[in-house]
Amino acid sequence: PNLKRMADEGVSTESYCVLPVWTPTNWATLMTGANTGTHSVSRWFVNTPHPRNAKSTVSAFVGNAVTAETVFEALDRAGLKSVAIHYPAGGPSRAPMAHTIDPFGHPEFGSSPFEVTPAHGYTNLGDVQNSYRIELQPARRWKNLPNSNSPPLEFPVPIVTKKEGENQTLVGLAIDSGGRGLDTVVLCAHRDGATELGRSEIGQWSPWINREFTVEGKSVPATFRIRTVELASDGSRLRLYRSQVMYREGFTEPPELAQKLTDRFGPYLEHASIYPLSWGVGDLETALDEVDYHCTWTVNVGNYLLHEEGYSLLYTHIHLFDYLNHEFLADMDPSAPGYDREKSEFGWKVYREAYKVADRLFGKLLEAADDETAIVIVSDHAAYPQKRAADPYKLLQDNGFLVLKEGFNKRFYPSEAFDQVDMERTKV
Repeated sequence: PNLKRMADEGVSTESYCVLPVWTPTNWATLMTGANTGTHSVSRWFVNTPHPRNAKSTVSAFVGNAVTAETVFEALDRAGLKSVAIHYPAGGPSRAPMAHTIDPFGHPEFGSSPFEVTPAHGYTNLGDVQNSYRIELQPARRWKNLPNSNSPPLEFPVPIVTKKEGENQTLVGLAIDSGGRGLDTVVLCAHRDGATELGRSEIGQWSPWINREFTVEGKSVPATFRIRTVELASDGSRLRLYRSQVMYREGFTEPPELAQKLTDRFGPYLEHASIYPLSWGVGDLETALDEVDYHCTWTVNVGNYLLHEEGYSLLYTHIHLFDYLNHEFLADMDPSAPGYDREKSEFGWKVYREAYKVADRLFGKLLEAADDETAIVIVSDHAAYPQKRAADPYKLLQDNGFLVLKEGFNKRFYPSEAFDQVDMERTKV
């Protein structure tokens, strides 16, 4: 309804992508108004532009990869404050009045510089993607054992830091809270009920858990939560999802903004996608809950800064639909190779629910907007089923323009085997 209202009351048109049609390429265009040759973001990793260095590369999701002036710098010159929330290459800030909140905005799972470690699962159901295989055992040698109507079962909950740091192994305890079998996971720091960090009934999130982690020799405050996706009454089946462990500070410019926002709006959650469903450790509700939390946090913070703190511009991005297109588009489009009619109904359900989440975000923006506020929604690119694939390197190789070293007979990917190019005989 909110997208429809914007189309009915505002202006709707098509936009054309700059080439090549990569995610970072077009997000850079949307914040500069420049084409690829001007802003220089032509791929996911680019040569270091300041100063130009052909032997050094930088992620296209870091602000110094963008060589054109950004809209944030333009506002700064006009004496106006702006904020980029989870916007690709939105930071580091290049102007005093250009503020940022998680300005990396990279869609890849586990890529955020502001996480202790990405989301993970814990299960006894065999090989489940991105999950630790654990076994439930009778609870032994506990102090202050939490109340349970049937014998509780314990299991380890390891949390491994992404960067060099001190890994932690917490203790999960499956308990029977209602007399109908195991139905709740209690997370403790040790085998002591007095060290309980939080608990989650089946289908419910625990409260946010604040905990210190040691990363690269420093103690950092972080936050996460758990969700019991599945728990059989006898413990024979368990799927426990643990959210991304996010830093509670260090993800904003200026730095003091982080504490101010988390105190008012709760912890920041960066990665919100359909992945928990894809992996099998979560379900659709788990994935959409995380997306909804991320979107709600973003729009609440954005409205607060725009309407209470004197900011003039908010940029943000939702990557949800890109994830959906990769995962479900082939199940929904009859022209796609491998189309399966039996899967299409679920695919359409996922899309409908995802659009509801996004539409609620647009509604909150519309509700807070006054007559002086303009709201613009634009996609960085579209998607359609991949019906053909071409290998340009093979084409160059077959015609003698690209020559590889003797003995290399694999498919050539420049990001993986650039040192296998025979530069003496190669013409490109």
